[in-house]
Amino acid sequence: MNRDTHFARPRLRAAAAALAREGLTPERVGRLAERMARYEAVVAGCAEAAAAALRHGRPDSLDGRALLALPEELALRLLAAEIAGVTVDDIDQVDHPIRLQRLESLWRDLRAALEEGRSLRRTLGGALVAVAPDRILTVTREPARRRRSL
Repeated sequence: MNRDTHFARPRLRAAAAALAREGLTPERVGRLAERMARYEAVVAGCAEAAAAALRHGRPDSLDGRALLALPEELALRLLAAEIAGVTVDDIDQVDHPIRLQRLESLWRDLRAALEEGRSLRRTLGGALVAVAPDRILTVTREPARRRRSL
């Protein structure tokens, strides 16, 4: 197993010398990880503060105009947190987290609807995300799907 290149660890061990020659030493990777942890803490804190500021009188709604004014990374994190907040007790969410590509696609659709002031309803990760014409965005649990009778 330690030599099986189907696993990442032996592949990375084999590449270590080449990476070190290019300046990517374990020390530098560690320093980068520390810097990214600082960045992560700042962005997470900003996303929490933004969520509190964007509440529109109800815990499941956000001011879409204010959401549009945020940097995209904050908007994505806020949206992901809102989705997680309504699906936190869904066991599938633990096993299948939201893919960033799908979250970004949802954000593109939401952003367009918010900019144009039109309604939109999309689902992602067990949540229903809706934009009303007044540019209020709501995130609720996705309704149960009806089963077709045969």
